[in-house]
Amino acid sequence: MLASALPLCLSSAGLWAQPFLSAAEKFAWLTVSVLLFYTAQTTLRIPHAALAAELGRTPEERTRLFGARLAGDIAGMLLALVALRAMETHATDAGWIGLVLGIVGSALVVAGTLAIAEPSRPQPTTRQHSRQRSREKSHNAFAAVFRIAEARIILATLFTQEIAWASLLVLIPYASDHLLETPGETATYLACVIAPMLLTIPLWTRAARRHGKKPTWAACNAISGVTFCLLYLAGPGDQLYVMGVATMLGALQAGSRTLAPAVQADLVAADSHRTGQRREGSYFAVMNLVEKSAAGAAVGLTGMALGVIGIQPGVLQAPEVAQALRVLISVLPAGLIAISAAILLGTGRSKTPLRASVPNVRQPGGLLANE
Repeated sequence: MLASALPLCLSSAGLWAQPFLSAAEKFAWLTVSVLLFYTAQTTLRIPHAALAAELGRTPEERTRLFGARLAGDIAGMLLALVALRAMETHATDAGWIGLVLGIVGSALVVAGTLAIAEPSRPQPTTRQHSRQRSREKSHNAFAAVFRIAEARIILATLFTQEIAWASLLVLIPYASDHLLETPGETATYLACVIAPMLLTIPLWTRAARRHGKKPTWAACNAISGVTFCLLYLAGPGDQLYVMGVATMLGALQAGSRTLAPAVQADLVAADSHRTGQRREGSYFAVMNLVEKSAAGAAVGLTGMALGVIGIQPGVLQAPEVAQALRVLISVLPAGLIAISAAILLGTGRSKTPLRASVPNVRQPGGLLANE
């Protein structure tokens, strides 16, 4: 986590700086900055999530920890929205604003990391566990995640829901400019998505404690699918309507983003109990890979779709283009996130959780069935 601080600072400034370079040189500059930023972000987020899973000793503790982790993420997003607004109004100062964000973010990473006491790892309880721990290599731990049926279910659910959410974030600027005819209001709509996430995290942790994490997560995604469909009715002059729908989507997204890693952390704990291996890093590395792959797929597919419908920046769009954009921002993510809910609900009550880990070890009940 400490190793990510300096690259985060440098790449944050590089992303927004506008040096006097040729077009090809600027492309190279931006490419390096993006790669450095996301590498540094991954260097931070994987051990950060793994540490949260290690610190939580019970399912309820893990839910609260990942809720608190999401709250920190959202607080940072809100600060970024303030910076985005400043960049929109003072574009020539974007590099300096990015540098300030990088310095503040890196300082918080260093301070937070130094303030955390990493828990000591318990010793193996059996000779078999001791041999397994000494033999396992990092690539084996990574592959072991995919061999576990419950892990594959979680990852498939996560992949489809993340494509839906990422496509919404990609399309908001286009919808603001060409569907709602409110150019320059991207930060406003994003704030309507992000702010309610912070306020509703405690509600989702209580719901998960009362109804179970899996049913709550599935219900959250199912309701999100219906809510996405409401965006189909949006058009010019419907700014307040869209802000209201965005607020509902933000509240629902808080549930998905709190419960997905919390369920993953429960699976890590069950795996550790059965095998004696500590695979927090591997589990959350795979989760990060799935999230990044979904985001990349959303950007690529959305970009292709925008090209197919013939959207033209800076001009009034034809009615059929606006209609296609309306479908892209509503029906498409609604279908994807409904599929994610179906995947999660279709798991049933597993009799043999983590069955690929240690075939000779039996444990009653299924993790996804009750948590």
